[in-house]
Amino acid sequence: MRGKIITEDQVAIQSEIKPVPQSTHATPITGKSLFEAVEALERRMIQDALNQVGGNKLKAAQLLGMSRGGFLKKLKKLTLAAEV
Repeated sequence: MRGKIITEDQVAIQSEIKPVPQSTHATPITGKSLFEAVEALERRMIQDALNQVGGNKLKAAQLLGMSRGGFLKKLKKLTLAAEV
């Protein structure tokens, strides 16, 4: 078993610790929930990949390190989410 030596100046006093907000709805940085931010990033990466390979879905999937089936499933999900 390994231990770490902690000095007095490394110990946080409880009054110095600020609570983390419990909100799961939106972050102050983006104004989006984590789910929305991830979905937007996925949509942008898929669109960029498709643009790079001239719309070839197999090549876009390979570029992103995905199977063709997984890519098509994600593409369908994101397309449907954009329409809602």
